[in-house]
This record gives sequence, structure tokens and C-alpha cells, in this order.
Amino acid sequence: MRSINCGILAVDASDRLIFINESAERILNTAFEKVMGYPSSKIFPDLLLKEVIRTGEAKSIDAVHVNGRVLHAELTPAYKEGGRLIGAVATFQVTSKLGNIPGEPTAATQLIAEHDALIASSFDGIIFNDGYGRIVRINDTYERTSGLDPKQLIGRTARELLDDGVINNCASFRELKKGKPVTVVQKLSTGKTMLVTSTPFFDEKGKRITMVISNSRDLTELNMLKDELEKTTIQKQRYFEEVSRLRAEKLADCEIISKSQAMRRVIEIALKVAAVDSTVLITGESGVGKEVIARLIHKTSARRKGPFININCGAIPDNLIESELFGYDAGAFTGARAEGKPGAFEMADGGTLLMDEVGELSARMAVGLLCVLQDKRVTRVGGTRTLAVDTRVIAATNADLKALVKDGTFRSDLYYRLNVVNIDIPPLRERPEDIPVLCAKLMEALNKQYHRNKRLDFSAMDLLMTYEWPGNVRELKNMLERLVILATEDLITAEMLPIELRNGKLDDKGGSESIERDRLEIIYDRHRSTRKVAQILGCHQSTVVRKLKRYGLTAKYK
Repeated sequence: MRSINCGILAVDASDRLIFINESAERILNTAFEKVMGYPSSKIFPDLLLKEVIRTGEAKSIDAVHVNGRVLHAELTPAYKEGGRLIGAVATFQVTSKLGNIPGEPTAATQLIAEHDALIASSFDGIIFNDGYGRIVRINDTYERTSGLDPKQLIGRTARELLDDGVINNCASFRELKKGKPVTVVQKLSTGKTMLVTSTPFFDEKGKRITMVISNSRDLTELNMLKDELEKTTIQKQRYFEEVSRLRAEKLADCEIISKSQAMRRVIEIALKVAAVDSTVLITGESGVGKEVIARLIHKTSARRKGPFININCGAIPDNLIESELFGYDAGAFTGARAEGKPGAFEMADGGTLLMDEVGELSARMAVGLLCVLQDKRVTRVGGTRTLAVDTRVIAATNADLKALVKDGTFRSDLYYRLNVVNIDIPPLRERPEDIPVLCAKLMEALNKQYHRNKRLDFSAMDLLMTYEWPGNVRELKNMLERLVILATEDLITAEMLPIELRNGKLDDKGGSESIERDRLEIIYDRHRSTRKVAQILGCHQSTVVRKLKRYGLTAKYK
């Protein structure tokens, strides 16, 4: 019986296992000493040996699933002389193909073959556990990705693998009995990290787990890929930032002319906004360069091949602004062109419309503008047909629109519609480091325009950097143009500058202290002479000494 090729199990009258031959151990992936003395109804419930003991009748089972194997089993009651039932015997053989089982259809054979092929070719590792937690099968993917020998796994429970340090974690039966998949991160003795999702399968009554199938994926490789992706993303971001920086520097050097961090931030925001079609509100004092920034946005946007139209809302009478913006049809009013005229929105179709001094719009015009911004359609004055326009609007103003909204002189809905992205340009007095580069570029252009060779000396530059420039860059350009035209010497000194620059605000009455302090520090840092500073600023030397002491600049240079 021990050496026979078919499996044999024997139980006593109490259904306790008393014999298992070697073939049964091999077929069922179990060992004699592990199950001996246990009820067969608990170890191998599907064999129904307890039922045979109860009825005393033999049974033949064509296909029974035990520990992941399909068996053909013959169950026979065992009697002693006198007819006393002393137990039962099961003999069984593995049915490798369901087609070998009498009565099974050929389609089932194909189905099993397909399932086996699917398991074998799965990208995920797959582990099969029986209802007692023993591993009965693994696929090739799990063997390859885990690095574990199947001999370490088959026939063993998760608890045994935990005790031996093969794995450090597993799904508990307590959680699996809830009927939902359980996912754990599992570290193996091979050094691999696996993501394991275990799914329980229950008997027909839904009470007992008959099998657990676990999908396993190697996180080691995924973590490496994640790290590589993060490194690539960081590198890409660095490249992007470097390209943006170089692009900003090029534009700053060649077009906008700035050196200050404040203006570099303005340029960076403008470049970011250029990539989208949002409405932009540019704010800042007169002469700071709002139109220059608007042109930069247009030039670096997808609309750069389209038109750039600039309309000054404050320079057009209220009775004409509507026709200038929206156009008019023939006969719309006295003096109108016979063929009509397109408005700024139509002319800027496919491009950008800069509405400068937008704060000067009347309440009536604000309503019309709001409708165009929302609907992207215009109706000409005197016309009945609406025209679709694809125009990006950039608004600019030196007014405090928030204050105007609060006062009720500017519509709040239009303000919020225009102020999707706000770019505020700082005045020139807040970025004096831009003045030397501005002067260099402007002097170069003016010398070329007027065929001159004028240049500024240090004393003149000192004064230019400390002046408040209420007119900002426009005032600077106009002043330099006068100097290039009127100066009798090629080298322009402080004494040749206009009186308002030489007088400045450095007097006994004080003034704007922060500007005054910066002005003194710049000039004194260059010359280290109170007499020279007084000469440049056109004031008494005692005033310079007193101011240096007030601002703590004397102690700084000791």
C-alpha cells in the first residue's frame, strides 16, 4: 500500500487520519506527520470520508478539488468481522486533464489549458494557497521576480515562511475572512520588495475559505523607475528654469533693458502669461514701460504672427471710443465712411489688443467691453450683425482701479474680468540699478540717431541714480535726448544736468528719507569725499556731513 502508485488515505470510525501512503503525500503536498490524527473533514473536507462513515456506503467522485489538484476518488467503508464499521479508505489519482474524467466535455479541457497558459504568462507573480494557508502552486513570474526557490514555498504556510524569515509580512486570515482583497508590502529574504494583493475564495455556503490567490508585483524595479522618473523630472525642471532664465536675460538685455530683480520677476511673469490666452492687467506709473511688457507678451505668445493693436482709451473722446473699439457700418453717423470701418477688436483678430488707460472708460463703454470679453463677439455701431473675434485683451492703467471700484467710478465686474493676471511694474526710483544699463542703451540709440558721441561721466550717473524720476523711463529718455542735442561737450558731467536733478531733495528740510539715504550712500560710496558729494549735489558740505551722520553712513565707512 505504501508503494502503490495511487494515493491512499485511511481514517478510523471517528474520521481521524490513521494512514497516508507516499503517493498521497506527493499528490496532496502534505506530510504524514503533519496530518496524522486530525479529522479528515477538517484536513480534506471535499473527500467526504466522514460522509462515507456516516452512511456506510461507498462513493465514487469523478472530480474533486483538493489542495489545488483535480482528483478522481473511490471512497470505501471498512468493516471488521461481524459487520462493525471501523473506518473508511479513499483511493485517488490525479486527473491532469478534465477530458480524462468520464462525462466531462472537451470544452472544459480547452478552458483549463487556457487558464494554465494565462497564469503562466501573467506579468504579475501568482501564488495559490489552499484553505489551510499552504502554498500549492506558484507561477514562473513569481519564481523569477521573487528570486525564491519553489522548494522553499510549496506545501508551506505563510506562518512558517514568516518564522523562517523568508517573508516579513502577509495577509492575515482574519482579514481575508471579511471577504475583501488584502494588500500588503512584503520584503523577502532575497532583498526584493513585493506588493502582494491576496483575494479569498469561499465554499458554496460562503463561510469557509477554500483558496487564496495572491497577485505579486516587484516593487524593487518600480521603485527604481520611480526614482529615475523623479530624477528626470527634477533635471527637466532645472533645464526648463535655465532656459527660462536665459530667455529672460536675452529679452532683458536686448528688448526691455533691465538688471534689477524686480524687473526680472516682471519679465518672468510676462513670459509665463504669454503661454496662455488669459486676460492681463498691467499696472504701474506713467512711463514705466507698460506697452513694452504688453508687446513682450504678444511677441512671445502663439499670437506673435497676428496683429498687435494699441488703443489709448484716455486719448479718444467718449463719443468716438465706441466706434474706435467696435467699428461702424456705412451711414452709422454723419461723417462715417461709406464703406464702414472695422474697430480695434476686429483689427486685432488673431492677435493682441492693448487697451491703455482702461481706467478712463465711461460706465456705458464698460458694459459694452464686458459683453465683448464674455461673448467674444462684437456688433459695429449702426450694424445689426455680430462678428466673432479671436482677440486677446491686455489692459493697462496707471490708475488705482481698486480705489475706483470702491468709489463706484469703475465697474467691479469689468475689473475682475480684466484682472485675471496682474503684472505690476515698479517705478524707476525703486530699481536704481536699472538706470546705468538704461542710460547705456538709450545713449547708444540717441547718438546713432543724432550722429553724436556723447557719454555720461561718473558724477552725472551718480545723480541720475539718486533722482526720484516721477516720469520714470519716459522722463529719463527725454532728459538724455535733450542732453545729447544741447550739450556742448562730449563728456556730460553732473554740472550739465538740469537744475532739478542737481538740487534733488538733499537739503535741511529733508524729504523722502529712504530715497535720500540711498542717494547719499551711492554717491559717497563712489567718492568717499563729503566735499565731492556736496559739489555733485549742489549743496553745502555741512549738509552732507549732517545727513551722513543721521543715516549712520559715516560709521559704515570707518
